[in-house]
Amino acid sequence: MGWLSRFFPKQQKQTETLTDKDLTVEQLKSASNWAQVFQAAADLNFGTDKVTKPYEQVANVFKAVKAIADNVPQAELVFKDYKTEKEVYPEDLMSLFDNPNPLMTRNQFMQATSGYLALYGEVAVILGKSVGQILGTRKLPAELWPVNPEKVTMETSGNAVTSYGYNGQTFAVDEVMFIKDFNPYSVFRGLAPTKVLSKIIEIDWASLLYSKAFFDNDATPGFMLTTDKPLTEVQRTRLNEWINKTHKGASKAFRSVILDNGVQPKTV
Repeated sequence: MGWLSRFFPKQQKQTETLTDKDLTVEQLKSASNWAQVFQAAADLNFGTDKVTKPYEQVANVFKAVKAIADNVPQAELVFKDYKTEKEVYPEDLMSLFDNPNPLMTRNQFMQATSGYLALYGEVAVILGKSVGQILGTRKLPAELWPVNPEKVTMETSGNAVTSYGYNGQTFAVDEVMFIKDFNPYSVFRGLAPTKVLSKIIEIDWASLLYSKAFFDNDATPGFMLTTDKPLTEVQRTRLNEWINKTHKGASKAFRSVILDNGVQPKTV
């Protein structure tokens, strides 16, 4: 047993239907279609006012990240000696990038890595240790696994990372390659572009919900309530609370309402 047992556990045959839950490395290795893993599985939910999955929910986010993730693999992959700055092409290094892990080609690996970086401002790549590394005869890992950085935790001491965590597993510092964008507010984590643009993203989502609700509800305009009968403070409060509960929010716009006791709706 040991480190490799986390990547090659004894397990029963699993079905290939994946849920929207995060998958462990073991589950990744048992799946046969990387596209199923990289693509969100849940259908778009128009019933929520919250943006919890901007890449899936907001078209502008999807288009921007997809453009980057699709174009990066098209660039020529060049290896350089960092001392001489000359191009070098070691066979074992080229082979590792051509076959980063059993589920991904080089292009898919580059797409996932650049996609996570564009969406979250950081990406974590788990380095699957090779037998040569364990025996001290090889420096390169056996596999490269890009994972969702939002699910990666860090243990730190001072200005140094002491270990990483992912899906309940602990990894040593040399078992993870963590790449991040500049973040003036954190030494350890990158700054996600979606966080900077969160208000704009929320407006885009709210606009989509508002437009969909408008047409789904027969394009009926909003209304106000009037009555010629006096209302007590309790009645006003209850009516206001009920209206807010059933009609407030972009996804509840233009719903129909049933009234009694002389309350009349007037369109605005």
